[in-house]
Amino acid sequence: MNIAARAELMKVLTEISELTPFIRLGQLLTNLSEDVDAPWAGNVREVEDEELLPVAREYLQTLRRLPPESIADQIRGHLESDQYARQAAG
Repeated sequence: MNIAARAELMKVLTEISELTPFIRLGQLLTNLSEDVDAPWAGNVREVEDEELLPVAREYLQTLRRLPPESIADQIRGHLESDQYARQAAG
């Protein structure tokens, strides 16, 4: 285990979470682990911090390139679908 890699990964995950608050942490980790170049890709329990870090960095860079309104539209769409689901259920 590499403590420096874990600390950097936590920083990157925090920034991703701030940009995409509609994505749950479990979803984020699962999605990122699927892009790891390893035989166990997709199995979040087996992915090392050092393997996940470059994937998370790349995802963060992609998010940073998106226009803010694009991310806002995603958040709005998620919240609206969540609200619709609650109304339909109850």
